Amino acid sequence: MILGKDVHPSKKIYYSSALVLDGFKDLSVSEIAFDELFSKMKRDYSMSIEIFMLSLDWLFLLNAIDSRDGKVFKCS
Repeated sequence: MILGKDVHPSKKIYYSSALVLDGFKDLSVSEIAFDELFSKMKRDYSMSIEIFMLSLDWLFLLNAIDSRDGKVFKCS
């Protein structure tokens, strides 16, 4: 279940996904290298690689991002 009452919202994938999208806004870019985006998420939010990857998967399923050649693109 995506939304639940038993866990704090900051421990949910939808919250981490919002932080990833916010990372694009902070950097004022629509395209960024995968490792550069992960470094920012790790530095700013202490995000693990597992949570980062799940967040990217979730955003991809929502058509919010796309990936090509090691870069992550924010969809319009």
